[in-house]
Amino acid sequence: MFSDNKPLLQATGIGFSVREKRKIRNILSEINYTVTQGSFNLLLGSNGAGKTTFLRILTGLLKPSTGSLFYCGKPFSIQHRARIGYISENEKLPKNLTPGEILNYRARMFSLSGKSEKIEELCQEFGLSGFKNRKISTLSQGQKRRLSWASASISAPELLILDEPFLGLDPPGREELNSWLDSYHKKGNSVLLCTHDLNLIPENFHQLLVFSKGRVTYRGDGSPTLHKKELLSFYDSQDNMR
Repeated sequence: MFSDNKPLLQATGIGFSVREKRKIRNILSEINYTVTQGSFNLLLGSNGAGKTTFLRILTGLLKPSTGSLFYCGKPFSIQHRARIGYISENEKLPKNLTPGEILNYRARMFSLSGKSEKIEELCQEFGLSGFKNRKISTLSQGQKRRLSWASASISAPELLILDEPFLGLDPPGREELNSWLDSYHKKGNSVLLCTHDLNLIPENFHQLLVFSKGRVTYRGDGSPTLHKKELLSFYDSQDNMR
């Protein structure tokens, strides 16, 4: 059971609020969550449920208003960010740069040794070699997505967090992404996949969280008793995604 594995990333009592016109609006409220080593996790919820805000907190890109974040039992710090690969929902790539330049920048950001060899390895793995030196503005959506996957992988992270990774992908692209995630997970790494589309979730997973209005409204595991029909019924009853 993956619940017996060591905790990798832990969030305790996470809350996040913003001030709007002299009022405080709560985006997230009292969220407790643990990703264990080697697990495949799902985060589901309708648009506006607070999923992206929560993921940005988990990656250290956003500071929570309340609560704490730990990595391998230690308070989360900037050094831990290199151990997490993050693919955002609407990743904006600089149009005037090339994939090679973006990967080189990422390698320098993490102070990687042997970065030239690592970049070439990633270009081959993700099929980027043929357009490594082309401007981002000339690439297709699928090619940009593969670049995002390579960029998130460059520091060899042990946890990969993906926010709506299927957006803009055609069926072959979705199959390619699922194949890559399966391979990454089988190496002993952890995955946290976030989506609003129930039809795109993988068949096998270890932990499931459902968000609604900034709160956790459903928790489940990947046991054979948990099926998409059950989740669909839950969404309908909560007036979530349809």
